[in-house]
Amino acid sequence: MQFEEQVEALTGIAIDGSSDPTQTELSAFLQDGVKDVVNRMIEARPAELSKFTATTNSTSSITKTGKILSVVREHDSTSILRKCTAIDPGDRYEATDVDSLLYRSKTSPGFYELDGAIYTVPTAGSGNNGIVVTQVHYDTGLVYGDTVGSGIDNFPTEYEYLVALYAAIQSLQAAMGDMSGSFNADIGTALTATNTELDETQAVCDKIDADLVLAKAEIVLAKGEAAEIASNTDNSSDFETACDAMVTELNKVDNVIVEASTEFDKVDNVIVEASTEYDEAKNLSAAYGSGAIATALDAIQANVDLANTIVDSPPVPPDVPTLSAQSVSITGTAPVYTKPTVQGGSDELTDVTAGTLGSAETDFDEWFHIAGQYLEDQEDAELASAQLQKIATYISAFSQEMTSAMNAFNDANVEYQAILQKDIKDADLSDANEARKIQKYSTEIAEYQAELGEMNQRVQGYLNTAQGYSNEVQAYATAGQTFINTGNAYLAEANAIAGQGSAYISEAQAYISQAQGYAAEVGARSTFVGAKSQAVQGHISTAQSYVASAQGFASEVQSKINIANGYIAETTARLQSDVTKYQWFQEQSLRLKTQYDAAFISPGASE
Repeated sequence: MQFEEQVEALTGIAIDGSSDPTQTELSAFLQDGVKDVVNRMIEARPAELSKFTATTNSTSSITKTGKILSVVREHDSTSILRKCTAIDPGDRYEATDVDSLLYRSKTSPGFYELDGAIYTVPTAGSGNNGIVVTQVHYDTGLVYGDTVGSGIDNFPTEYEYLVALYAAIQSLQAAMGDMSGSFNADIGTALTATNTELDETQAVCDKIDADLVLAKAEIVLAKGEAAEIASNTDNSSDFETACDAMVTELNKVDNVIVEASTEFDKVDNVIVEASTEYDEAKNLSAAYGSGAIATALDAIQANVDLANTIVDSPPVPPDVPTLSAQSVSITGTAPVYTKPTVQGGSDELTDVTAGTLGSAETDFDEWFHIAGQYLEDQEDAELASAQLQKIATYISAFSQEMTSAMNAFNDANVEYQAILQKDIKDADLSDANEARKIQKYSTEIAEYQAELGEMNQRVQGYLNTAQGYSNEVQAYATAGQTFINTGNAYLAEANAIAGQGSAYISEAQAYISQAQGYAAEVGARSTFVGAKSQAVQGHISTAQSYVASAQGFASEVQSKINIANGYIAETTARLQSDVTKYQWFQEQSLRLKTQYDAAFISPGASE
């Protein structure tokens, strides 16, 4: 499965070269997703850092691409890699000064970051003395057509679904943003067509009024002719009754036409009210592309984009300082006191060993025994004295040798103590440097936590603002539906009034037919009034044609109202469809965001 297919399954959006988002934009979302997943994952689970890294080497410096896992320097061999510990870039010169306490050698190198690059001290160079850095590398070549499970460099497959989730969320946001520019485009067309039909309905109502006025004028003329007939006849009861009945029916026609005209005037007024409501709805629909609603939709997109921008660039956590196990390295050798011996022998001078007179002149361990023999066995005090003198001479020589040995020991010990004190002092200085590292790291952690808190507040602020604008859009949609519903009610009222007007017209036609009957009777009763009767019949027929014309126009009004109702039904359906689609995009985006964020909860952290 390609990433594009996975995102389409999550969003329901068919993505191609001209959709919103386009395939090019989807590729950008995927690349942004790689960065966001890496940064958030190593922040939540530092132990996962090594899964997102790559190792590169150079004989000068290496561009920093992400969080550093390790920096080592070759020591005259590609197989001898000395660990580099971080130093302040401001100390980079001191680290090269052999007389400085911050000096770094090939056996104890350091590294620093400057201008987006990583350098070592001593400087990396040729001859197997390069810098080797293992750090986070983001795949900036990921595209929509890459295959899930094998498409992201330096990225574990178990987290690839998070990249698709990120891209799906951004795609939904892009689709909602596109709706802010073309939301309900067909609704405006339908409302315009509705207003057109209503405008035409008003024109037809005017024609109805005109025909009814003309019909009324013909009725007045017919009534005049009938009155003249009545005044020029013998006023016989049957004849007069027929004429009076004809006039009565024509009066009814006159009254009913007034009622019909009144009803159609009401239709005109009600249609104006309906048109006003639809204009309000149309204005709201147009506002989806421009105006307050477009502003609100654009603001939603803008605030969500701002929130995503902040989340996409979270503060970088500080590098954990590398601390070495501290101990005192004794570079000197403690002196050993070597006692002197006479003639290289190992026996103590004061040892008493049995000896024989006249032998073993150098066996001084026998001398005390021989002196005893001179005194006790030989009773020769002179020889005994001489023997004791010899012993005294050797003891004096031995004392001098012992003093010389002690002086040598003391001299070596003084030198050793000086070296020992220097080693202890060096250890103290190293401990102080480690303490400074820890203190600096603690300060950086506090700053990092403060930045995270500030970032979360800003993101929440933008999301709250977006939600406010979303509520505003929903309010506009509700208002638009209210205007449409009110317009529908006015149309229904206009339809009912038009029906009543049509009923009055039908009633007028019935009265006219009745009057025609009486006119026929009058005509049959007197040839004198034939011409007048024909005139009455002509006026009545003309009035009837105007009424029939009005009836046709009334049918046209009904037809146009029905057409307007059809457009309103289309408007309502389209509005509901777009609102439902927009709401689903919002809800799906929230669901995917919740799933996405849940993946970055640190193990053991409370949710």
